[in-house]
Amino acid sequence: MKPNGYDQIMDPGVLKQIQTITGCLDYIPLLAGYSYDDKLLVSAGHGKRYLVRISPEGDTASVPAREEEFRVIGRLHVLSPLVPEPVAILRCPGDRSCVMILEYIEGMDGEQALPQMTPKGAYHAGFQAGQELLRLHLLA
Repeated sequence: MKPNGYDQIMDPGVLKQIQTITGCLDYIPLLAGYSYDDKLLVSAGHGKRYLVRISPEGDTASVPAREEEFRVIGRLHVLSPLVPEPVAILRCPGDRSCVMILEYIEGMDGEQALPQMTPKGAYHAGFQAGQELLRLHLLA
């Protein structure tokens, strides 16, 4: 993995596990989104890409919640190809945070895509998103 700021904040053993699981050759930080997680886009040698979500250090209450989130993502993935496949969840040393590895799904962020669409196209995209959410809520 290439050195960057994440190498300083993450345990080297966890970085090694990420590399072993994904076959990581390169990664870049993802800064978009509203999550407090640090996120990495990992590129692997076999052409596959992964989203790595690193929960905030010291957020110990979130570790069990993140493990449950990982299980729910797995169940939702079965219902929809638009939900990323969960790959692995790792607890960091001391259970002070965790790392979730998900399949990366290519696409454009809605905040970027919607302004480029016609009103009819935006309506159609919103309608499809609503239909997909309805399917996913069947899990509840």
